[in-house]
Amino acid sequence: MLKNSLLCVAIISVLSTGAFAADKPDAKAADKTGVNAADKPDAKATDKTGVNAADKTSGKAADKTSGKAADKTAGDTPSKECTFEVLGTDKMKFAMNEKGKVVEIAEIKVPEKCRNKSIGFTLKNVSTLPKEAKMFHNFVVGEATKLATIAMEGIKAGESAGFVPATADGMLGHTKTLQGGETSDLLVLPKGSFKDGVNYGFVCTYPGHSAIMNGKFTFVKS
Repeated sequence: MLKNSLLCVAIISVLSTGAFAADKPDAKAADKTGVNAADKPDAKATDKTGVNAADKTSGKAADKTSGKAADKTAGDTPSKECTFEVLGTDKMKFAMNEKGKVVEIAEIKVPEKCRNKSIGFTLKNVSTLPKEAKMFHNFVVGEATKLATIAMEGIKAGESAGFVPATADGMLGHTKTLQGGETSDLLVLPKGSFKDGVNYGFVCTYPGHSAIMNGKFTFVKS
């Protein structure tokens, strides 16, 4: 009986040792290929293709595209021969200085070579009437056949918008609406704004002005 008992204990010991030995390789294998292995590749992959990668590409793309495009547009200054100063008078007329004299105009002659260049307009309101008279003026450029509609859209836009629509079919650009003594910032129309075969003009969209404060552009060979 004693021999049999000892034999049983020996067998159990051998089996237990084998079980522990089997457990250890599994644990080591898990360490190398399980959690630790999964963590390292995923973390590296995230660094290379995730946040850092996004920062490098989107940041550079913004600098090269939007930044340069904005600079190019802002620096597109028209030449002297393609820049015009227009006056708004107490008589609700547009005028220009010609050889030292203020001359009312219904036409602005633009050198043909300016068609493919930037063209600039500066409006000066030369009214000497009191502010209560509300002799306000603006200078809006657009397709000649659509100026009346643009003026109506300006009235709808209201006083807070200077009676100038934010956008309108056929409108190329506009100055600010000015009271007497004020001068607007330069309105710059980029090159190519005036298309061949299309007639263009200008108008003041302040209420009651558009019927008599308007005119046309004529391109002339210099």
